[in-house]
Amino acid sequence: DRSRIGVIVGEEEMSRFCRFEGDDGMRCQILGTFEGPQSLVVQVPDRAGNVGEARLDFVPNLDRDGPELVFASPTERAVLVGEDVLVDVRFSDPVAGIEPGSLRIRFDDEDITTNARKVMASPPAPSPHSLSAHIV
Repeated sequence: DRSRIGVIVGEEEMSRFCRFEGDDGMRCQILGTFEGPQSLVVQVPDRAGNVGEARLDFVPNLDRDGPELVFASPTERAVLVGEDVLVDVRFSDPVAGIEPGSLRIRFDDEDITTNARKVMASPPAPSPHSLSAHIV
């Protein structure tokens, strides 16, 4: 009886986050943030009522660092000449990876991520401007 299979993390029953794979496997996606040492216990009864148990003690390594972003072009305090400006932003997050669609580029507090050509169609005033990039 599959309903008698137990998956416990710490003190909490987590079977509701599991799905069966074939007759002899189960995959669980346990949501939430677990800090510090954890225990994972799986209990499976057989048809005769005997219970088998597997235990795994582990310490999660949680990703707490945001992605790194750097402007390759233009450089800080660059003096730009002409109407076309190449904006080259490099980003990386070796642990969690990055969803490229989450990158946002702002020019003087205006989001130009998807329409930079349109926003910059007329040259900006010859004064200091800000260009920023962030991952949302």
